[in-house]
Amino acid sequence: MDKIKLTVVSNVTLEPLFPQSTLTATFIPYDGYRDGSFTAALREADVVAVLLNFDAFYPEFITDCLRERDGGRAATEDYTDKSKLLYEFLKQTTPAPILWLGAEDLCYYAYTYTVGNRSLTDGVADSINAYLSRMLVAEDVYIDWPRMIAGLGTAHAFDLRGKHRWNAPYSRALLAELSAEVVKQYQIAHSLTKKCLVLDCDNVLWDGVLTEDGVENIRITPAHRDLQRYVLSLYHRGVILAVCSKNDREDVLFAFRQRSDMLLREEHIACFSVSWEDKPSGIRAIAELLNIGLDSIVFLDDSSFEVEAVRAVLPEVTAIRYERETVYEAFSCFCLPLTTDAERIKHRTETYQTNGVRATLRAESTSYEAYLAALAMRVEIRAATPVELSRLSELSRRTNKCTNGRRYTAEQLKAKCANGYCLYTVTLSDRFSDLGIVGVIGVEGSKLDLFALSCRALGRGLEMQMLTFACANGAETAAFISTEKNKELQEQLRTYLSPQ
Repeated sequence: MDKIKLTVVSNVTLEPLFPQSTLTATFIPYDGYRDGSFTAALREADVVAVLLNFDAFYPEFITDCLRERDGGRAATEDYTDKSKLLYEFLKQTTPAPILWLGAEDLCYYAYTYTVGNRSLTDGVADSINAYLSRMLVAEDVYIDWPRMIAGLGTAHAFDLRGKHRWNAPYSRALLAELSAEVVKQYQIAHSLTKKCLVLDCDNVLWDGVLTEDGVENIRITPAHRDLQRYVLSLYHRGVILAVCSKNDREDVLFAFRQRSDMLLREEHIACFSVSWEDKPSGIRAIAELLNIGLDSIVFLDDSSFEVEAVRAVLPEVTAIRYERETVYEAFSCFCLPLTTDAERIKHRTETYQTNGVRATLRAESTSYEAYLAALAMRVEIRAATPVELSRLSELSRRTNKCTNGRRYTAEQLKAKCANGYCLYTVTLSDRFSDLGIVGVIGVEGSKLDLFALSCRALGRGLEMQMLTFACANGAETAAFISTEKNKELQEQLRTYLSPQ
C-alpha cells in the first residue's frame, strides 16, 4: 500500500511527534484553516483528520464552571459552533473522507487528585461528542478519541511538559495510536481487508474433540460462545465464513444443526471442508470453491502444528493460533464497516453454499455452452438507482480480479452521476440461487471508466456480456489500473476497447 496522504486540522501541535511510516502528513493550524495556501493539501488528501483539543480552546474552563455554575453551556455552544463552521468549510473544499476526533478535556484529569472521580462538568465532553457524531454525514467517521486515551491510560497518553513548552499535549504513544487508526479507517473505506475466515472446530468453536467426545458431550463454554458471537459479528459485516476440520463431515454438520447452544449455524457457513486430509489441502479447496485468492484468507486453529503447516505450504494465508485471551487482537487484519447489507450477505452465502452443486453440474455437462444453458442464468443490466450506490461502490473497492482497477466511494459515484455519468447495475440469478448485484459498469463520454464483476459470478462469460453492453452504450476506450490480479481482464479489454 502506498503512503496515505493525510491532512490534519488541529489547534495543538502534533507535527514533531506524528509517525510518518505509513502516512505523508500535512498539518494545518485551526486558526489558519481558511488560508488559501492550504487548499491544495485539503483537495489532494486521501484522508482529512480534525483534532480540536478542548483545553486549548478553554484553559479556564474548570475555574469558570466552579465560579459560574453554568455546567459549561457557553463552552459547549462555542465548541460546537466552531466545529460546525469548520466542517462546512471542509465539505466545500475537500472530496476526502473526514475523520473527526471527539473532544476530551485535558484539564479535567489533574483535578482527580483533589476531588476524586466525581464529575465537575456535567458531561460536557459527552454532550459535545454526541453532537459531533450526529453532525457527520455517512462517508465521514467520528473517532472516539476519549476511548483511545482511556485505552492507553492518561498517564501514558498525555505529555504535560510538551503541553507547556510547545502546545503539544499528546504523547508519542498516543499519536502512534492515532496514526494506526487513520490507516485502519482508510483500509475500511477502501475495503483493503481479508475476505474469508476459515475456522477449525475442535477446541476452537467448542471445547472437546468431536470424534472422541461425541456431539452430545462437546461443551460450548462462555469463552467459546464469546468467540462464536464475535465471528457472527464478522459475518454480518461481510466476512465469508468457512470451516476446515479433520472430522467426519456428518458429525460436524450435526453439531451445527442440532446443538441449540451453537450461535454459529450451518446457514452462516459458506463452505465446509471437513475430511481427514491435511489442512493446507482443505484450505486450498475452499479457495477454489469460493473463487477467492489465498491471500484473502485468515485461518484459525488451536494446533501449533496445523498453523505452522499452513504457514509453510500456503504462505499467502494468514494463519493464527487460537489463544483464548489474545484471539481478538489477531483479527485486526479484518478492516470492516460497522454495518452492511444483510440481504446481500444472505444472497452471497447461498451462492457459495450452492457452488458445489454448480461444480457437479459443470462436470456432468458435455460442454461449457451446455453448462451455461443448464444454469438457466438470468442477467439484467440496467441504470443504477441511488439506493444501489453503496453496493456498487463496494464492488469497485473490493474487486481485485475482474476489474479495471477504478475505486470509487458512494459519494464520488453520486457526484459523477450528477454530471452526466452513466452508471449501470448488473444483477444475476440462476436455477440454484439469486446472486443479486454482482457487477457495475460506468461509462463517461466514450470511455469505460468503471468495470467490476464479483468473483462469485466468474466462469459464466458475464464479463463479455458486460463489455458488449458498454460498447453498445458508447464506450470506445477503457481506463485501466493494475491491481496485480486483473491482467486477464486487461487482455479482454483489448479485444473490445482501446485501454488507456
